[in-house]
Amino acid sequence: MQHYHFSGNLAQIVGFNQTSAGKNVCKFTLIKDEFIKMDEKTGEKIERKVAILFTAFGHDAKYIHDYLIIGDQLSVYSRVENNNYTDKITGEKIYNRYNFIVTGIEKGADGKRRKEKNKEESLKSDK
Repeated sequence: MQHYHFSGNLAQIVGFNQTSAGKNVCKFTLIKDEFIKMDEKTGEKIERKVAILFTAFGHDAKYIHDYLIIGDQLSVYSRVENNNYTDKITGEKIYNRYNFIVTGIEKGADGKRRKEKNKEESLKSDK
């Protein structure tokens, strides 16, 4: 089994729920800028945004949902899992689906929103 590592900033929490067995599930998107090349005329970096949807379960899912704010940095360790299915109407087997399933996480630096929130809370407590 291959494992993947991706570090980025939390862009969106797509959904959080519990399975019928009570297992936490959180779908979220991480985004980061990826270097492409240097512009030959201006000398500036040319980058593109890379966004990946992940699915976390259990404690990782609860932590992401309850404690992270959009913009917070997160490193994710994951594996790829097929999400094949049979079309209910045509009966055709669909093979072009996959999920990045989280196997571990590490919280990185605070994002801009969290820093602003912490600053506001600090100012309130100083009064």
